[in-house]
Amino acid sequence: STSRAVERAGTAESHLGSAASELASERAKAIAAAATAEQALRAERGSRAADVRAADEFIRALRLEGAAEVRKLKLEVAQMEEETASELEASRHALAAAEA
Repeated sequence: STSRAVERAGTAESHLGSAASELASERAKAIAAAATAEQALRAERGSRAADVRAADEFIRALRLEGAAEVRKLKLEVAQMEEETASELEASRHALAAAEA
């Protein structure tokens, strides 16, 4: 009877050891999966951050391009105003000469 109890205790201990080993294995898998998920999340955040930086750069480039275009148009308008003023002055002189 005692030997049977010892045998059962040994079997139970063996099962317990096996269960503990399986539990440790499952825990290791869960930790690895969590680490992989964390890496994926970090990569996703990094990718989003890179997308945001790229969008900011694109917007900045558009603003610079727009500002350059505005400067160019202002210059063209100023030239047109000068030409118009010059033509108006020439017309005044021609009119004054014709009246004289």
